[in-house]
Amino acid sequence: MAIQFFDSPFHVTHGKEVASKIALKMELSVFITDCIKPLVLTRVRPQPG
Repeated sequence: MAIQFFDSPFHVTHGKEVASKIALKMELSVFITDCIKPLVLTRVRPQPG
């Protein structure tokens, strides 16, 4: 029995075209999160009062 390798976990349960679109959306989501995270962490909160 040979081991099968897939491009992403989505390729196991979906067709190639649909799985590629889902994987691309996930990569874009991670990219946007990685871009926003430093901005949120360095933002200065106003002091009360």
